[in-house]
Parts: sequence; structure tokens; C-alpha cells
Amino acid sequence: RLDQFPPQARPAAYDDYVARRDRLRELQQEFDAAVATLAFPAAQRAADEIRRLTSNQQSYTEQLAELAQQVYLRGRFLSAEQSEFIAARDLLTGVPESLRSPAHLELVQLLQRIVAIEERAVNAISRQQVRDLDAAIRELYQICPEHPRSEEFQKELKRIVHDAHLVIRDIADKEQDFAKAKSLLYEIPGHLRYEKLAGQIHRRRSRVVKLEGAIRECQHQLNWTRLRELAEELLQVQSGNSVALAAIQTSIREQRKARRPPALHTPFDAEEARRAQEAWATFLGCDQKIVNDAGLAFCLIPPGRFLMGSPTSEASRNHEPLHPTIISHPFLLSTCCVSQSLWRQVTNQNPAYFPVPPYAETAQRIPVEQVSWNDCLTFLQLLNQQFPLSGMRYRFPTEAEWEFACRAGTQTAFWFGDRFDGTQANCRGTYPPTGSGRRCPETARTSPGDTYQPNAFGLHDMHGNLREWCQDWFREDYYDHAPVTDPAGPDDGSSRVLRGGGWDTQSLYARSACRSHLAPDSREYSVGLRVACEWIGDRLP
Repeated sequence: RLDQFPPQARPAAYDDYVARRDRLRELQQEFDAAVATLAFPAAQRAADEIRRLTSNQQSYTEQLAELAQQVYLRGRFLSAEQSEFIAARDLLTGVPESLRSPAHLELVQLLQRIVAIEERAVNAISRQQVRDLDAAIRELYQICPEHPRSEEFQKELKRIVHDAHLVIRDIADKEQDFAKAKSLLYEIPGHLRYEKLAGQIHRRRSRVVKLEGAIRECQHQLNWTRLRELAEELLQVQSGNSVALAAIQTSIREQRKARRPPALHTPFDAEEARRAQEAWATFLGCDQKIVNDAGLAFCLIPPGRFLMGSPTSEASRNHEPLHPTIISHPFLLSTCCVSQSLWRQVTNQNPAYFPVPPYAETAQRIPVEQVSWNDCLTFLQLLNQQFPLSGMRYRFPTEAEWEFACRAGTQTAFWFGDRFDGTQANCRGTYPPTGSGRRCPETARTSPGDTYQPNAFGLHDMHGNLREWCQDWFREDYYDHAPVTDPAGPDDGSSRVLRGGGWDTQSLYARSACRSHLAPDSREYSVGLRVACEWIGDRLP
């Protein structure tokens, strides 16, 4: 870089720098020349060792190849794999005592020894080790014997050479064992020689092939019961067979599907809802109503099909066209919104605008409000940590799950019909009741969670009391292209969906299909949380 500066711009020390630089280059050339002419005894010895090691490795490989061709029983019936040596040993071990010759036990012991030597020979040294060492020696040629890595290379070289000698010695022992095993074999009664051992092994292999073929045929025929039987039989012939293990898992999964209760189809009445909950509870091995250790109660919601949205004749509809929707898996939904008591228990806080004393009679039932979507996400994470349900995970309900659970088989504006008279839900300040059914602004507020009648699934306050956060991002036109099965909302957005209407909401905005939305960090005194819970992992129905 300094050479590129014009002479008048160069610093005063430039000439001294150039002289030092040129002298350094000369010294480097002299050093390289001296290094090139030096003999490195250590490197030379290492080169000799690697050549010897390579020769040993070649000998080892050749001997293994030769042994693979003349494996026990003349190489016709058993491969050189360790498992086949074990099979031969086990077959001989099973010969009746009355038929054994004096050489019988010795032969079994030799086979066991062959198996052990096989493991040592394979594990002691590999071609990759030799290649790595060769690269190290080549590097050693490029450095001085005094280099710190020189001693490291030589130690590694000696270790691998030592291992190679052990391998060769083991192989020599193995050759002797083969020869002795062959001679001892002739002392065993004739009907126990090659033919019988070969026949047993051949029959076993043929049986494995036949069973694997039958398993594949059963899978094509969807005969899951027979598939399980064949897989278990195959495992008796060959334990650990991957085809059998996979077949058993398939059989379990498909038989479980076959026993799966049918999904609900809207419209259905309260009795059909109850029977479906009962059938799915039996299938899942759980209760229709589950209460966790924190006292939060859940109802089982079966899977089903329904028309999501509202007809054009329904008043105050907005961005909610009718479209077919399928909820493919059962899930749990809390019977009421999260109470102030539970929120305080989990988070040590109570952000509610309408707080109640912990000792009040309704303390366990008054819902918490003024919680943002982000607050609720943190609450759900803490709930999963502090009060887990085995094999399950707490989460927000999706918008589709919420509406299916709210409708409970109905196709009207509310689950209780098309008309609201002020007695079915806490909307527009109808709680506390005044006796006239009219709004009482001075005392209007949230109501205890079980004040009003539940729907056919056993859920309270699906209309009114609090608007409830859902998992989905909000987009007005999402229904126009939403998937039919398990829609979960857009991938992103600026606000989250709210459902259900609040204590201060007109009843028209508490309809089953009504959608509203808020930013995830917004807090309002008419917004709360209803918890969903899903099966996860292997327990997913």
C-alpha cells in the first residue's frame, strides 16, 4: 500500500521500512532453502512406520476378504456377519444332550470366540484412521522435528501401528479357530452336520421372507387384526424385525381409527351432543368433564362438521359468510372463563376492573378481565407448567373451535334461539337483574361464571359476560378462502379475534357467528379468556 503513495506523500520512515522488508524476504528465502536441504530423522522414521502400517492394513484387509469367502460351514450357509455366527452357536447349543459328542461343547466355545474376535478386528482400526494418519505424516514433512505437533503425530502413529499388530494377531488366531472348528465339526454325528444346520437356517430365513410378504399383503387389504397376528409371529421368528415392529404400530393406529366414534354433524340436539361426548370419553379413556388441580373445569368437545358464519338474513352480520367447516379432533374447553381467583393463583396478580375480595362467596366464579392476548399467552404457559394435564397442552381455542362449541349443534343466532330477552345471558348490563329485565347502568358488571344456563356441551356464558380471546389473527376476508378442515386463521396480522360479546355489549354483537378483534396488547374490562386443551404426541386422537 505504501508503494502506491506518490513519493512526496510517503512518511519519513518509508525507506527504512523498505530496507527491513527486503531483508526479511531474503532471510525467509534463506530459511526455506535451509529447511529444504535438512534431513528430518523423525519424519523419516514416521514415513517408514506409515509404510509398514499400510502394509499391515493391506494384509489385514486381504485376510478378512479371504475369511469372508470360507466362512464357517464352507461359506454356503452362513454369512460372515456376527449375527450368523451367533445363530450357528445357538443352533449347536440347542442340540439334545444325548446327541452331543465330546467335541460339541468345544465347538460352541470356539464359535463364541470367533464372534468376540470379529468385534475386536472390526473396531480396532479402520481405513479412515489410516487415511487420517497419512495426512498427518504428510503435514509432518512440512514442519521441523521441533514443532510442537511433531511429537503428537508420532504418538498417534505408534498407537495405530500397535492396534494394527493386535488386529493381525487376532486374525491369525481366528484362522486357527476356523481350522479347528471345521475339524471338530466332523466329530459331531452326521445328521447334525451341514445339512441340518443349513436346513434350519434356510427355513428360518424362508419363514421371515414369507411372513414379511404376508404382512405387506395384509396392509394392502387393510386387515389390521391379521396384520398384528403376523407381526407378532414374525417377531418370534426374528426378534427386532423392523417390518414387524412397523406393522404392529400401523395395526394399533388403524384399529384405533376403526373404533373412533363418528363425528357430529350439525344440526344435532342436546341428547345427541351428550351421547357423542360419552362415546368420545370412552374412546379416549377420560371423563366427559375434567377438572385440573387448579380447579378449572373442562368439557369434552367431540369433533364435528357445521356451517360456520351466519345467513344473510341474520341482523348485524359483518364479514361472516356461511362456509362448511370441519373440526377433526376432539378437544377440551373450559366451562367458564378464567376466574380472578385462578388468575391470581397462577400469576400472583389480579388486573380486573371489577375485583372481588378473595373471601367473597363468588370469588371462585367471577371472571378476570382487562387481560390482553399477550397476558393470556403468558398465563397459559404458566398454567402448563404449574398445573399440567398428562399428555395434554393448554392453549387458546381457534375461532372455528369456539363457534362450533358455542353453537353445540344449533344453526340459530344464539345457541338458545334467535331471540334474546335479557334472561339468557349477561348482555347490555342485564346483570344484576332488576326484576324488569331492563338494563341497570349503575350496577351493570360481570357476572359469576355459572349464573346462566349452559349450552348442550355444558359451556356457560358463550354469549355475553366477556368477549373471549381466540388463537387466530383477524382478517375480514379470511372466510372467503379458509380451509375447510381445522382453520386456524391467517399467518399474521395486527389484531386477534374476539368472540362471544361482553356484559356491556348489545346482544346482536354476542351472536354465535359475530366476530370482533383487538390488538394483542389491548386490555379492556369486557375481555377475558376461556382455556382450550388439546391432546398431544402419541395421545393425539
